[in-house]
Amino acid sequence: MPLIQRIQENELTYGIWKVSETVDELLSKFGDRQSFYASQLEQFRYEGRRLEWLAVRALLKEMLGEECEIGYKESGKPYLINSKWNVSISHTRGYVTLALSLSRIIGIDIEQYGNRVCKIAKRFIREDENCSVENARLQDPLLENRDNMVYAMLLHWSAKESIFKIMEQIDVDFLHNLQIYPFNLCIDGSFKGKEYGSPERKEFLIRYLLHPDFVLTYAINE
Repeated sequence: MPLIQRIQENELTYGIWKVSETVDELLSKFGDRQSFYASQLEQFRYEGRRLEWLAVRALLKEMLGEECEIGYKESGKPYLINSKWNVSISHTRGYVTLALSLSRIIGIDIEQYGNRVCKIAKRFIREDENCSVENARLQDPLLENRDNMVYAMLLHWSAKESIFKIMEQIDVDFLHNLQIYPFNLCIDGSFKGKEYGSPERKEFLIRYLLHPDFVLTYAINE
């Protein structure tokens, strides 16, 4: 079953889909609408991008129980056409995720586990955020052979991506405009963040989970 996790928290639900199918297998999930979705794939050059695009829509259909068309605002933020649901979408290598809410603006992000984040950490992790990275300690057999500091860095990046998606501002400096408050690393948990890119300077609650392949965060405005 490609839907590896679905979580409901009050008025918010999110799902994670592991993309193990071929393009044809994903197209088969849309019945007599296969030709429409196949024609949409012509805009993508690479197979991986086609799989991600289809998997997002397959996951959306799975979660809503019906097909719903996705549109995009000028900021790049997705929305559901002719639907009351608020939506946020993210993907990384081999996985797609989306969050839905009727009453809250949400942002979700998924990031592949990898050491590349270490090379750019200084571009988005503030000095007052370093403590969460330097003190990252986690003992869990599911995540053995994984670097705790890498997870902490990825959580900072992913959380700021989730906040950024709520803000809908094109120019946001992750280092100077966004702050993640100190947290203790767990396999799943929550922490808070704040944005300094608007006059309101809003605070956010960020929930997260760690997986051997990825980190996932989603943010809601408090």
